[in-house]
Order: sequence, then C-alpha cells, then structure tokens
Amino acid sequence: MDHPPSYLDATRRQDWLELVAPHVSVRDYPALCLVSKRFYDIFAPRLWHDPLTAARTLRLWYFRFMLNHMKTVRTSTRALVTTIDLRGFALDVPRLSVEFGDVHVNQTLRLLASTFPWLRYIFLDGHGDVDVSLLASPVDTGAFGAPGFEAPLLLSVPSCQTKLASSFFASPYLERLVYLDISDVRGSIQNPILQRRISPRSLPHLRILKARGRGLDLDDTTTYVLLESFKTQLWSLDLSGNRITDAILPEIVNLNFPPLSIRSGVSRFNIEGILSFESSGHNSYGKHAFIQDSQWSGSFSHPQRHLADAPVYTRTATQGAPQRATGVRSDGRAKIRSDSADAVKNLLADGLDTVPVEHVYDLDICRDGGGITHLYLNKTAISNRGLGRLIRESPGQLERLECSSPQLTIPPKGAAEPALPKWLGNIKKPRLYGAIGITHLLRPVWSSNLQELRIHHSFVTQVPTLAGTILPTMENIWLAETFLLPRAVLAYPQAFVPDMNPRLRSLTLTQIPRYSTGCLIDKLIGLLKLASIQERAIQESAKEPLTSSRHGPSMLPGLRHVHFQFELDPHAEKAKRDEEDMLDAEDFSMSSDDFSFFASDSGGGWGVSSSSAASPSTRKTSTSTQPRQRLDNTSSDKQTAADERLTAYPYSETTDEYLPHICAWNGVEYTLPVWIGSGILSRSTKTQAVNEYMRNLCHSSLLSKVEPASPAHVLAGVPEGAFIFSDAWDAMLSPEPYRRSQIQHHGDGDGAAVDHITGSVLRRPKRGELGGMRDVIGAIKEWRKNTRRAFEEHQAALVTRRKESAGGEEGLQEKEVKPGETHFYYTGRVEISIEDTLSSSVAGGAG
Repeated sequence: MDHPPSYLDATRRQDWLELVAPHVSVRDYPALCLVSKRFYDIFAPRLWHDPLTAARTLRLWYFRFMLNHMKTVRTSTRALVTTIDLRGFALDVPRLSVEFGDVHVNQTLRLLASTFPWLRYIFLDGHGDVDVSLLASPVDTGAFGAPGFEAPLLLSVPSCQTKLASSFFASPYLERLVYLDISDVRGSIQNPILQRRISPRSLPHLRILKARGRGLDLDDTTTYVLLESFKTQLWSLDLSGNRITDAILPEIVNLNFPPLSIRSGVSRFNIEGILSFESSGHNSYGKHAFIQDSQWSGSFSHPQRHLADAPVYTRTATQGAPQRATGVRSDGRAKIRSDSADAVKNLLADGLDTVPVEHVYDLDICRDGGGITHLYLNKTAISNRGLGRLIRESPGQLERLECSSPQLTIPPKGAAEPALPKWLGNIKKPRLYGAIGITHLLRPVWSSNLQELRIHHSFVTQVPTLAGTILPTMENIWLAETFLLPRAVLAYPQAFVPDMNPRLRSLTLTQIPRYSTGCLIDKLIGLLKLASIQERAIQESAKEPLTSSRHGPSMLPGLRHVHFQFELDPHAEKAKRDEEDMLDAEDFSMSSDDFSFFASDSGGGWGVSSSSAASPSTRKTSTSTQPRQRLDNTSSDKQTAADERLTAYPYSETTDEYLPHICAWNGVEYTLPVWIGSGILSRSTKTQAVNEYMRNLCHSSLLSKVEPASPAHVLAGVPEGAFIFSDAWDAMLSPEPYRRSQIQHHGDGDGAAVDHITGSVLRRPKRGELGGMRDVIGAIKEWRKNTRRAFEEHQAALVTRRKESAGGEEGLQEKEVKPGETHFYYTGRVEISIEDTLSSSVAGGAG
C-alpha cells in the first residue's frame, strides 16, 4: 500500500471474518454472502472481484455466465467486478457453441463496459480469434464518462490475431490505461504510431508498454517516433523481437532517460571504483571514460562491498503519498517494481481493497518523469557493442535489463578475405552471438541500480554462440568451445562473478547449449560456487560489530536467483541433412587458403558491417608522442634472440609505443595518442593478447575506431589509462591460421591449418568427440544434488555433535552450517528452462 491508511483504518480492530476469509473455500462464498449484510460485505468482493476465476471454480461456462447469469445480478454487485481474466478460460469455443449456437466470445466483449462499470483489468492472452477492437465500441456507448463508470487501467491482449485500427488506440475507453500489452498482435501498429494515436495524447497515463514481436512494424524509424512521443513517461518498455538496430540506442538515451546521472561518486571509490570521463570521444564509441579502481575495487574484495547504501534524506517532508526517489541511486535492498501483468494488477488493486480512483495515479507505479528503468531488447539486431554503449551513456538508472542475444561482430581485416571453408558453406552467413567484453559495464560504478539481468550466457561462460552455418548444431557447439572460447578468454579474461555487482539479485543466462565438451559446464558450476561463497560472505559480514547492531547498516541480499535458459536439444530436432555423410573423415582437415572466421565484404562472413579503412592521417610518419601522465608508460620486455619484430606499418614508421591518431567527436577533429605496443612479438605466454593485437594492427582497415582500455584489456596486457584500436583488438576473437608456408603438419592431412593460439588443427569434430560431449542440464542437476546432500550431511553431523556435547551449544565452535567452502551448496533459487523463441517453457528446476 503506497498511500497511508486513514486514522480510522489504522486504529480500528480487525474483524475476525477478515482474518478467516482468505482460508475459506471459494465454493462456500455464495452461501456465506446470504448470511447477513456483514458477511456479504466481506465475501462478496472476494467472490466478484475476479468472477471468471470463481466461475471456473464453480464450474460455470463463460457464455452461460455472461449471457444468462449476469442478467439477474444487481448493478451494485456487478460494480464489484474489477477483473476479466480469460487466460486459459473459454478456449474450447466449438464445444460451447453447441449450447449457445453461433455465440462467440466477441459478442460478450461489447457488453463489458456497460455490464461492469468498475472493470479495471482485462486479460485476453491466448485468444487468437478475439476481436479486441470491440472493447473500444461497446453496446452502451453512453457509459463513457457516466457517473460511477471507470475505464480500465490494464489491457493485456498478446497474440490476438485480429487487426487493430488506428482509431482503437484513440478510444476514450483506453485513455486511462497504465499497462498495455500488444505483443504479437496481428496487423500493423506502424500507422497508429506515425499518426500519434499511440502517444501521450491518447494514452496520457500509460507507464508500461509491451510491444514484442512486431517484426517489420517497429523498425528504427517507427521506434524513434514512439520514443519521441512518450519521452520519459514510460518506465517499462519491451521492444523484443523487433527489427531494431544499434542506431536506435542513442535515441533511447536522449529521449527516454533523465539527463542527470545517479552513479556513485567519490564516497564509494574504495568499494566500487570511480568513473573518470575524458573530454574526448569517438563517433563509434561515444564519450571516453575509464574506471579508476582502488586497491580493492578492481578485485571486488572490499570488506564492505555487501553493505547497502545509507538512506537518502530529503530536506523537506513530502506531503501525501511517499514518493519514489527519482534521480537518486537506490540503496540496493529495496526490490524493484515488477512490470508483469499480474504484479501490476496487484499493485493497482492493493489486494482486494481496490485503491480509490482518486489515489490510483498517486501510486508509485503510475508516476512519470523518471524515464525507463525496465528495458527489454531480446531477439533484436542489437550488437554487443551497441548494448555496451547504451549502458555507458545511460544515467545508470536501469533496474531490469534484458538482451538475450546480442550480435557479436568480428571486424574483417580487409575486403580480400579468403572464402569460407567448403564444409562450412557459402550459402548461409554464419553469425556469432555473445556478451563478451562488457562485464565491467554491469558493475555498480556503471549500472548503479541494476538488480535483474537477462543476458547471453557468454557473460559468464565466455563461450559465444555460433549459428547460421550449414553444420549440425552439435558441431557448432564443439567449434565454439574448442576454438572460439580460448580466444575470447585471451582477449577479455574478465568474466562475470557475483561480487562484481553484489546489488544484482537475479541473473538469467540465455541460449545455453544442451551439450558441452566440459568447459561450459565448469563455468556454469563455477558461478554457483561463487554465489555460495558470496552468500557465506554476506552472512559473516552481517555478524560483524558494525552491522550486527540494530542501528548498523543493512546488508545487500546478493545474488538470490540464477536462471539457466537452454536451447532446444539438437538431438530432438528434425535432421535437415544426412549427418553421417557430413562426418566423413576425409573432410576433417581444412586448408588455410579457404578458411576465415572474419567477416568479409563479399557477404560470406561474420559481421554485420565492415570497418572503414584507416584514416590517411594515421599513416603520417609519427614523431615520438608521450601519452598523458597517468598512463602506465613502462618499457616493454627486452627483446631476446627468440623475439620477432614486426616490420609492417605502423611499426615500419615509428618505434614509439603510441601512435598519434586523428579522431572525430561531435563534428570536431582532434589528435589522440593510441597505444600500439612495441612491435616486438614476445614468446612469453603472458603477452599473447598483446602479440595478437600488434599483428592485427598491421592491417590498415583495423586502425579506425578508438576506445579507452577497459579492466579486461588491462588484465590482458594493455597499459592502464591507454587508448587502443578496438577493431584490432576484437579481431583476435577469430581463429586465424598461419598461411600455407607457415602451416605445421599434425597428421590430419597435408596443409592442415593450425590456430597459433590454441595450437590445434582447425577442423571439424570427429564422431567420437561429438559422442563424448556431456549433457549440461544433467551435469548441473547432479552438482546441485551432490552439494545439497553434502550440506544436509553437515547439518546432520552438527546436530549429532550438539547432542553429544556436554557443554551444550556453548561448547561448539560451529553454531550452524554455512554456505561456501566444503560443500558449496547455494541456497538461492536455481531455475532451468528450455527457450522457445521469445518465451521459455519451464522444463524443470534444479533445486
């Protein structure tokens, strides 16, 4: 309850009937309503607030209820109805038509407004043949604006297959909507958006808009009009399953986020680090910024990292309902608002005690002005880099973020790339998906209010998803783990761990393959182990003198929900080709002349677009340019006899480790020193990433985009505070064999291409290797089973020691079994499901 109770409500003694009513069977409600007026006042609202739920329990058919039963109900009783929920109800229309002839659900929709004047929540999910437009043209049009009449606050009509005219959204019956779900509705909503029918002018109170699966309707142009119309009025926006690209993300930042940042400042430097914004920027990256870490924040090890923020106090007392603080970082303990249909209904209805109409728009869920805090970008053309830029340029206020399949683009090294291998095929365009290299952006220093995250599993596992090839799914999985994973770890060695953001409560990992060579399983289980360790650390911190006091700071709950969403079992999919023929041993090896994991301009590569050629200004002979003073300009390792020096540009024209590069930002050109390394390829394994970066710099097409070094770059060997060429760094994500003259022979055929990072022959998997892959779901469930058994055994042993101890509990050092080491059982919720396009059906929990 957001609004404070009246004095009488706060001091009155609760009726015993109100205490027992929730425990009484719905079947007894009709009889109890006849006992007395007092009983009627208690049980009638429970019976009638959601009549279809009661009708289902009482075994009344929907048509009989609407067309016969409602004719005999008093107006005052019909005014108690606030919800019509047809989800899973009256779906067997042909069977019902036997009794009622040609009567259809559509004929009852016209009756809703006139029959139920206080109807607030309408759910028509799953009724594909329902004509939703009839809601806006009821039989009794005089009901609109009549005394005692209320327009609905919530309308949920996903997957309805009737076309909605532009006039539907301009109906006065919908003008009070707070929640609108028009996902996967048949027909176009492009015209209503462009005509400003879906806008604050028609929907002035709308706060939650779900428009998933609109396909061609919501491209970048149409989405821009939608965003520009609502600006900061919406706080939840679902654009999943639409044809939007990175181009729309800056518009979201400019139009739908408030201008003031809520990110932490100097006061939390020791715990979280601090952002240092530069005056420079790049058109492909945005404004440059570095994370300056303390001795604890970079390793996420500060003793107070699990403490909630101190409460925010205002200078003057607010009047009326308590306001949700806007433009202020949350303390991390309060749960974020839920934007699901059922949660919104419960918040607006406040249980059974319907919030008076004069207080509805005072509720936290109905206030505007704060901008988007819940953003859904699943199954779109958003890239990994675009998602990173959105987070960087936002004010840090996102509380829930979903991007299940960001596209991972590997920059090409030029237009003349070799063709794809014959066994991969040139008909389809291979694609990569992943959230690699952006983990630091989900730290509290960037994402201060984030509590719920749904993202590609590579955020934790560092294994990208390979798709769009002509190969069977199992081979794509094997290739991703065998050849793409080592390079992802090389380029971005910092994967997500729970203490990277202790404010995160829920983490959902998507597109997890059903089978693994073992690496992916180890990383997923490692996440559960680290969550258990975090859980123990929070419990122990809560017992410290600073926090155990009643007046001490509160503790963050930590990661309490882990959801693994798996792809379909490839063994269960219908075979599209004869895999036995494709597993011919004669085709196992490949030639370096016909292999490339890079994107190419000819249309047979990975990327969405190729990077431009280096600016001519970059090719100017450089003089020695010293970087800023805060750069770590230490000398490189001494060249040994085994080391090799690169002789191509830029190393042919400079011996300096920094190359002056002309950048463009907001229409202004400026020169920036970009780190290029010494040009000496060291044999040390610690410099593998730097070696790859320097090799890639010899390709002029990779010398165009500049970005500041992230913590992952620094771990890989880049000097702290330096700028790098981002395309040259990301190009190392692709396995690239040596040319034919440098190819080693490994017994898999002449000229077998060897990846010089993994040391393995670039080839397709053999039958035995595919057969040896493990079931990931089975491995996780087995891990949960074993850790829970170990946890329970520790509990049983502790009880036994407690009974045997002569001194009682005082004689025991261990008072309770804690999470963490010895058993690593994680007491939070672990959920497993199978993804099904945009939605996922739960296949079973893992404990």
